[in-house]
Amino acid sequence: MNSKADSLNLTEVLHHDIGGGLTSIRMIADTALSQQNTTNKQLLRILEQCGNLQSIINDLIENIETSNKLNGSLIDNIVSTIKQSELISSASINANLDPTLNKLNLNQSYSIYRLVQEALNNSVKHSLSQTIEIEVIIREHILIRVIDDGIGMVVSDRKKKTIGNGLRLLKQRVNANNGQLDIKSNIPTGTVVEIILPNMQMKS
Repeated sequence: MNSKADSLNLTEVLHHDIGGGLTSIRMIADTALSQQNTTNKQLLRILEQCGNLQSIINDLIENIETSNKLNGSLIDNIVSTIKQSELISSASINANLDPTLNKLNLNQSYSIYRLVQEALNNSVKHSLSQTIEIEVIIREHILIRVIDDGIGMVVSDRKKKTIGNGLRLLKQRVNANNGQLDIKSNIPTGTVVEIILPNMQMKS
């Protein structure tokens, strides 16, 4: 069985079949809303759920595509992501990466890569920062810390739906890895995203 071919087939199903079906449902709900004089809460709920599912599908597709592209050492892949982020951002991105990262198993390497990528993407897209610092340290636990000097985030904003999918997906990914997520912010000094993961290599 060719796992890469299977991944590509799954991507096609998610994108064309499931994603296309959700798009059709959203179009039908949009049309139904436009033909009514009053807002139908159930139709709005359908649109909201379709949007949430579409985001999940997009994330799954990105996960599959990333896993197929994740070649070489974990450190090399993180450095590559940083370079790509610098091309689309005015921020200077610095990294302190534990050299023992390259000794982690494939599953844990992939999880760390995606968490760093997601946290960095959030900072690049929303913080308007000039400097972003990334730390990944391995001790009894694995610590991932992304610090920026951007506009910061009001604590109450974290509870609002307007915060977007970025932090929601980051939280889901942290929970899936039995980790802890802490977001600290003091306007205007920026935001600190701190993730603590269990170090599976340390377990007997």
